[in-house]
Amino acid sequence: GDIDVKIGTIRYKDLLIQNGRIRVSIANGVLTTSIEQLKLAEGTISATAKIDASKPAAILSYQASITGVEARKLLKTFADNDRLSGKANFQTRGKARGRTQKELVESLNGDGRFKFIDGAIHGINLAATLRKAKTLGIGASGGEAQKTDFAELSGSFTIKNGLLENRDFKMLAPLIRLS
Repeated sequence: GDIDVKIGTIRYKDLLIQNGRIRVSIANGVLTTSIEQLKLAEGTISATAKIDASKPAAILSYQASITGVEARKLLKTFADNDRLSGKANFQTRGKARGRTQKELVESLNGDGRFKFIDGAIHGINLAATLRKAKTLGIGASGGEAQKTDFAELSGSFTIKNGLLENRDFKMLAPLIRLS
């Protein structure tokens, strides 16, 4: 069977989803699905996934790309969390094989990268915390906004046998550099 959905406009909570296409097909034990140029949170999402269950061990492959999505809108809508903002770019791809969910997870291999640009971590002000530590808290004001602005928050990752590893995480902020 085949399903082909063209999206004009959908509103989910405070999020507007527009102008995308979702395709799903099932043939001979193989499910193929794609999301094409779906616009939401000021950016675009595209993804494909394939599950081949025609053999005793299912084979899963996927790739996804998120470009220019406003992270805070997306996180607030889908995760009820608004602690991270910025324009998000994310790419990932991977493969797995197994007869059970556990086997699929344990055989998952892939990679990806992420980058948040011109954003903030809300709920903590690292610069104010460092200034407080420097003065031992004497004369520190508590009226500053509780967020840490950054120019970039990024990294890449590999997934090997179900374990995700990152070795190049970095945050570039006005007063601090983290890696």
